[in-house]
Order: sequence, then C-alpha cells, then structure tokens
Amino acid sequence: RHDFDDRNGRGNHNMQPIGPPKVTLKPEPFSGKDCWEEYLSHFEDCAELGQWGNRTKLLFLAASLRGQARTYYMSLSAGDRRTYQMLTQKLDQRFGSSKHKNRWLSKLEMRRRMAGESIAEVGDDIRQLAQKAYYDLDSAAQESLALNQLFKVITVEMKCRCIDKECHTIADAVDVIERYESILGDQDKKKSTMIRAVESKDTEGHMSEKDYHSNLQELQDRIAKLEQGHGSRESKRANTGRCYGCNSPDHFMRNCPHKNNQRARGNFQGNQRQNTSFNHNQGNDRTLAQ
Repeated sequence: RHDFDDRNGRGNHNMQPIGPPKVTLKPEPFSGKDCWEEYLSHFEDCAELGQWGNRTKLLFLAASLRGQARTYYMSLSAGDRRTYQMLTQKLDQRFGSSKHKNRWLSKLEMRRRMAGESIAEVGDDIRQLAQKAYYDLDSAAQESLALNQLFKVITVEMKCRCIDKECHTIADAVDVIERYESILGDQDKKKSTMIRAVESKDTEGHMSEKDYHSNLQELQDRIAKLEQGHGSRESKRANTGRCYGCNSPDHFMRNCPHKNNQRARGNFQGNQRQNTSFNHNQGNDRTLAQ
C-alpha cells in the first residue's frame, strides 16, 4: 500500500503516491575482468532504483554482459538462463572471488604504497583485496589480515605507533598514520630524499674510484711494457751467447771440450814468445859489448 497526497485538495481524483520516484539507471557493462561482487552490488542498486522485478533484472543483466562474460553466458543452457537467481549463481561460479583467490592473494601481498598516494587510499584497497582473497572468512578475520598487510606497507616507526595506540582495524590505523604524517610529514618522501642524497654521494665516490682504477691500469700497462722489454733483451742475449773459446753456440766457455787443448796451446805460444824475447835481448847485449 502507498500513502497518497491530495495535492489539489479536490478529493482522491488526482492523488499520487508518496515515495521516491522510479529512476531508470542503465547498469555498466560487465566483461568478466573486473570484480564480480562489486559489479553485482552496482547492478542491484540500479535494479532497486528502477524497481525492477526478477524478469526485468534477468534481461538487463544478460544485456550488460560483454567479452568473455558474454561468451560464457552463450555457453549456458536455457535452464541456467531461465531465472535471475540461476544466472547470477552461474556467473558467481565463473567470475567470483572463489575462482580467482590466488590472483587476489598475489595482489594483496604485492600491494605497496605508490608515490603521492594517501594512506587512506592504500587502506581501502588493502581491505577490499583482503575481502576478495579471504572471502571464506568472517569480516573480523578479513579486517585483521588486512591490518597486518597494511603494517608491511608503512615504516617500522609508524607501525610501532599504531600498535601503541592499539589499532585493531584499518580505519584506526589510518587515523593514527594520518595524524602523525600531518605533523611529521610523509615519511616516504623523506626516505626517498635521503636515498637520492646517498645515491648522489655514491655516484661521486664511484667516479673517484673509477679514476683510481684507470690510473692503476695505466701503471700496470707501463710495468708490463718494461718487463717485456727486459725479457726481450735477456732473450736476445741468451740467443746470441757463444763459447769464447771455439765460438760454438752449443755451449759456453766453462763447458768447452777444447778448453784443455786451448790452454796447452796458449802455454806453448807463451813460452815461444818468452824465448824469442830472451834471444832478442841477448843479441842486443852482444852488440853493445862490441
């Protein structure tokens, strides 16, 4: 029953029901790539605004399917497409969070705070990912797991402040973090500034180290050239070495097999020179005596 308002004061001839007017809002299309639970919530809101019955909801939902969702709908039997309840059940089995649990778990574990992103946005996203990844748990367990993941995103100091304030939900932690960040500033920005400063110093140190290695390599090259030249001279001297006695390249003087013969020949020649000198001196003495 509806309550009626007599707007013209003329009895019940032009009475109109009091309540929200019917609004026709076309639902967004669903391709199967987005979250099915979120889309179903959006679709139910549109159906309530339009005051649709189950038959109308069935037709609107079927008309909103696109891409792989449409392909899956066409593969269903006529019985599965007969009622709104059966169709939503089939779509939930195919595109619901239970089908993509590993994907949501991976996204939850890999979630990090991006540059310029507020902690409130991070908290909301982590809560939604936890609800999708742990759809089979109750809301309290989902909130606890989401809060634990949020603690991995923030700094250790901020985590200690949240624990000290006994934060049990994402909303509690976000309030504490926003309060401290408004006073101390964004810790991530300070951290990135410090990282850039350290990288700048490391770059300067790396350049000086590079020059050091360059100079060291130059010295090593010069030493190698000197050693190479010294080795060449030694090799040349070794290759031209000959026996001073017989001029043979096969051995040196100390190992010469003709050494004894040469020594005897040298003694004989020495004696001959001495005798010749002695006779010559005697001849000179006779000449002076005459």
